[in-house]
Amino acid sequence: MKRRKFLHDTGWIAAGSCLLPGLLHSCKKSNWEAQGSFQGHVIIVGAGLAGLYAAEILIKQGVSVQILEASSNWGGRLYALPSNPESRRAIERRTLQGQFNILYDLFRHNNLDLTEKSGSELYYFAGRLNNESEANQNTFFQEMLQAVEGLKNYNGADINAEAYFDSMGISTNVESVYNVLTGQERGTSADRISAAGIARQHSLWSSGNSEYSVSGANLKTAIQGGLSNAIGVVQYNTEVNSIDYSGATITVQDATGANYSCDRLILTVPIDVLQRGIISFNPTLNSAKLNSVNRIGIDMSYCALFKLENALWPSGTRRIIGNDIVQSFEVTNINLISSIPEQ
Repeated sequence: MKRRKFLHDTGWIAAGSCLLPGLLHSCKKSNWEAQGSFQGHVIIVGAGLAGLYAAEILIKQGVSVQILEASSNWGGRLYALPSNPESRRAIERRTLQGQFNILYDLFRHNNLDLTEKSGSELYYFAGRLNNESEANQNTFFQEMLQAVEGLKNYNGADINAEAYFDSMGISTNVESVYNVLTGQERGTSADRISAAGIARQHSLWSSGNSEYSVSGANLKTAIQGGLSNAIGVVQYNTEVNSIDYSGATITVQDATGANYSCDRLILTVPIDVLQRGIISFNPTLNSAKLNSVNRIGIDMSYCALFKLENALWPSGTRRIIGNDIVQSFEVTNINLISSIPEQ
C-alpha cells in the first residue's frame, strides 16, 4: 500500500477494523473519504496504536470520536515492562521495519533518533555455532535460505510454512533457523503461518527494507507528539463487554453496565479478546468471521534476560539464531542477552 493511500484509509493497521462490516456499515472509502461528509459519532474500542491512529485521522476530518480503553493507559502492548530496572531497558527496543510508513514519519516529525540496525548474526546448526561466512558455505543452509526466499513467490495450496519446508526435502539441521526467519520474525512459528499468507504480505509490502532500532521511551514520545488529538479523547478503565449493532444506532455496554451510543464503531482490540468471548455481539458474528478469529494462534511466551560479565559472542553481533528450544537470542554491546522461546 502506498503512503498516500496508507494515510488516507481509516483502517491503517487496525487489525479488526473491517472485521465487523455490520458495525462499520461499510469499509468502502466513500463513507469516510470526503472531508466533512460524515456528521455522526464514532466509538473506537481500544487505545492501542491502531485505535489511536484511526481516531487521529477522523478527528482531523472533523468527526466526533470517543475511544474506550479497558486499561489505565493508552498504547496497548507498546509499553515497556514496568518492572524492568532502568539499567536493563537497553534491551527493550522495538524494530521499525521500513522508512516509508507513518511511524518513521512520526519519529522524524518529533526530531527523534532512529538507529539503523547493523551487526552480524550467528547461526547454530549441525552442532556448532557458525558466523555468516561459515553458514553460507553450508549447502543445507543455502537451501534453507532459498526456501525462505521461495515463500515470497509461493502460489500453491494454502499450507503452512513448515509444510513448505518439509516438501523441499531440506535437512532438519537448519529447520530451527528457518523457523526464526519465517515464523518467529512475524510473531509466530512456521507451523502456524500460511505460506500463501507470507507471499501475499511480500507482494503488498511497500514500507521499505531498512530496519531501525527504537527505544520504548522514544516510541512513546513520537506517538504523544503525532497522535495527541486521539490521546485526548481516550476514556480509560472502560472495559467493553457487549456491542449491539442490530439497529440504526450501535449500543456499546461496558463492564459496569454503562451504555454508549454511536453511528459507527471501529474495533481494535487484541485478537485474544475476541477468542475468549470477552465481548458479546448482537447479532452474533457469522461463522466465517469466527473461524478466521479462532484460527489465529495466540499463546503465552516468555523472555529471559541475562547480564553477563563478558560477552560470549564476537563484537558486532546482534542476534544468535538456532537451537531447538530457544531459537533466537538478541544481544547488545553491554553484554545483555535476551531469549525468545519457540511459540
